[in-house]
Amino acid sequence: MRIFCFIAFLIFTFNFAFSQNLVENGSFENAWTCPESFTTFAYDRPYPSWLNPNKGTPDQFHPCSLGDASVPFNFAGFMFPADGAAYAGIILRETFDDSTKTYKGVSREYIQTKLLEPLKKEELYCVKLSYANASKSLFSVDALGVTLTNSKIGVKDAGLIIQRPQVINKPGHIMDNFDHWIEMCGTYRAFGGEAYLTIGNFFDNTQTNYKINDVEFTDSAFYYAYYYIDDVRVFKIDHDFECGCIDDLSFGSDWMADNYDPRTGYNTKGLLAQNSDDKNRSADGAEGKDLADGTSGKNGSGENSGTDDIDGNGGTGVKDGTGVADGKDGSSGTSGTDKNNLADNNSSISANSKDSNDGKNLAGNIDGNNSSNFAMLNLKESEITEQAFEKARVGSKFNLNRIFFEFNSSELLALSYIELDKLVEILTSKPNLRIEVRGHTDNVGTESYNRTLSMKRAQAVYDYLISSGIDKKRMKYRGFGTKVPVASNETEEGRSLNRRVEIMIVEL
Repeated sequence: MRIFCFIAFLIFTFNFAFSQNLVENGSFENAWTCPESFTTFAYDRPYPSWLNPNKGTPDQFHPCSLGDASVPFNFAGFMFPADGAAYAGIILRETFDDSTKTYKGVSREYIQTKLLEPLKKEELYCVKLSYANASKSLFSVDALGVTLTNSKIGVKDAGLIIQRPQVINKPGHIMDNFDHWIEMCGTYRAFGGEAYLTIGNFFDNTQTNYKINDVEFTDSAFYYAYYYIDDVRVFKIDHDFECGCIDDLSFGSDWMADNYDPRTGYNTKGLLAQNSDDKNRSADGAEGKDLADGTSGKNGSGENSGTDDIDGNGGTGVKDGTGVADGKDGSSGTSGTDKNNLADNNSSISANSKDSNDGKNLAGNIDGNNSSNFAMLNLKESEITEQAFEKARVGSKFNLNRIFFEFNSSELLALSYIELDKLVEILTSKPNLRIEVRGHTDNVGTESYNRTLSMKRAQAVYDYLISSGIDKKRMKYRGFGTKVPVASNETEEGRSLNRRVEIMIVEL
């Protein structure tokens, strides 16, 4: 019995040491009492292990509640948790009318926690949280950050905490995800001694860009930008690959990384330059320019700046009735073909089709009801070869031309394993090789949906490689949606080229 207990203790200690989340109650399951409604009193400790640094009124949503603070229905909208059973809620911008400085009972809100142990000097950490714009929120903003400090920070009387966060949402990326969670993710190289984590908007209103939402159930009580927060994590890593950041919608601050830009204070080198309209906030907090790029209803100074349609497809992300968001085959607006299938615009490969004929394979024309209608599909020449990887350099890209997914899905079909197993062999033979799996789509459907689909398909490849024995420290994956086309989306041929999953070499 003693031996069994000792072994169990060793296993627990090993797992704890290598995967410890330094944030206690990061999913907000622990509560002082069952919340009944929104918070009206500025509690110093709104939830166990969490502090209230500016005397605001952050909220907690919990399934034990039978009232306005329940999950998934609550006073702010409807949302299932990103992790566990509960989540928090905070206001990121409290006023949008320069003539009205404050609204009764409404203020900017922050939440703060003491880490389980201080960060160690020059060690690399992964910082993550999930956020969602509450569906009753009249406004969406682009300012959300995580600040790590050696001691508590705060202000009195529900004031603004102006601070340079270590992980931020991409300036100009309006966070209007009402019906799904998005993960904010970044790496941070510690200076040593950081013991407190604070979440909120650390920029003043002139640097906080926003848009007005056309939300059916919004009323005057929600004349602010309200966000759900969940699954807050900080853990030590050896390489940025282990953090698993999947897109460029948030930035970290690893001052030893090659892509660290001292002008911004973040790992933005080569990222913000991809779009000359994306202006970043400077590290010293200087006033930024209009970051909305003509997509938000108003900019941070209250000037008109464009339409309310943030992605050009209806203004509310995947809620624009295109029929793609809900995974249907066109009953809500698009045609019944898989516009983002990497095999062919109108085809998916049948999972049990193993026949071949002179280098061709059978492709099923999937219409949602009948997969028995087959057509011959000419497969593109594989780019995953030993010869190609022998000539590879950092930055080289290889398309996975022979992988296939279920209709409108990220589920790999069995025919894909041939190509992926070849990649496994190459990675096994080259143990120093590090790669990034990158997913892309054409421009059919909403940007939000395309980004999610591209990320999930890249993750499917990433997961297959891990299951085949490739160390996850050698890989990461990202989804770019429509942002990196290789051809025009005006033609079917161009759209077919843009629908792809590729491998990029990041270290030899």
